[in-house]
Amino acid sequence: MKTLDKDIKTSIISVIPERPNLSYYVQKSSKNLADLDWLINDLLKFEKSTKKTIIYCRNIVSCSNLYEYFRLSLDDRSESLDNRLIGMFHRSTADINKSHVLDEFQKLDSSLRVVFATIAFEMGIDIPDIERVIHWGGPRGLEQFSQESGRAGRDGRSAVSIIYFSGYDLAKGNCSGEVREFCKTENCLRNTLCAYFQLDTSGYSVIKPDPPCTCCSNCKLKCVCGFCSESQFLGRELDNSSVLDEDFNTGIKRALTLEQRRYFVKTY
Repeated sequence: MKTLDKDIKTSIISVIPERPNLSYYVQKSSKNLADLDWLINDLLKFEKSTKKTIIYCRNIVSCSNLYEYFRLSLDDRSESLDNRLIGMFHRSTADINKSHVLDEFQKLDSSLRVVFATIAFEMGIDIPDIERVIHWGGPRGLEQFSQESGRAGRDGRSAVSIIYFSGYDLAKGNCSGEVREFCKTENCLRNTLCAYFQLDTSGYSVIKPDPPCTCCSNCKLKCVCGFCSESQFLGRELDNSSVLDEDFNTGIKRALTLEQRRYFVKTY
């Protein structure tokens, strides 16, 4: 039997999971499902042209509640499986629905535009044209966050990663200390994320997007470029394709009964 030579020289290669085309945003939230009405507006207006979006939830209950809220808000637009705009993927999802999500979402002309998922929709998922990844609740660790947010922008185009977090999400035992720091920091989110993964801090410079206001929500608040507002980013519009006008908001309210809206407003 041959033994390894202990004198063999080895090298360690480390790469920081930095994504220059990905913009990071964090938003403290009471986790009212209506916080995502802007995405329902996109689906109502743009339908199959809506930007592909994954919404990661902390558990199956949250995932199911969000899916049902969207399904009722979209009324009859998502009844047919083949023409469905939204889908759901977790360990208890029916096999036929899992197969539909996996097969349909990867198509460039897919009718499926938004997937609500748990950590089950993670390993082996490589869909290049996803443009938005939303975490509905703070992730449990920055490793998990980096992997899941990295589903967006794999084709090199600009993409966004958004975290809606509550005080409960950041409570001790519900997430790591690093996630708590990431969500609460007033410093650049990209710098904070890269610093966590960086083994050697010497001679490394984070690649910042241009203009700086597209880097993260904190950089946007400090931006002096003159082309963007310092007003709250989330809850209004994610980009030029997202519309939040009175007609669309009224349409959502008509789609849900008063009893349904009261239920969902109280549900995480």
